[in-house]
Amino acid sequence: MKTYLIGAVVGALMTCSIIYPFVMDELARKEQVARDNGFLDGIQHTVKALSKRFDEPPKGADVEVIYSIKTTDVVVFKVDGIDTIGIVP
Repeated sequence: MKTYLIGAVVGALMTCSIIYPFVMDELARKEQVARDNGFLDGIQHTVKALSKRFDEPPKGADVEVIYSIKTTDVVVFKVDGIDTIGIVP
């Protein structure tokens, strides 16, 4: 009985020591995915807040894209020589 118990404990410890690096690698990947999703969510909230305050650029205006999220762009364009932020849905 004692040998079976020792064998089970040694086997469990060996299994844990082999699996541990793989589990830590998977946890690091999951953490990175969560950070990326949070970053995108923050950008979406920023674009939503900016779209309430800033209009679309006039047709034919020369725009510079600051960043894009899905189908919406945050752009900079000039109106009467003044740089202005705009949202292009």
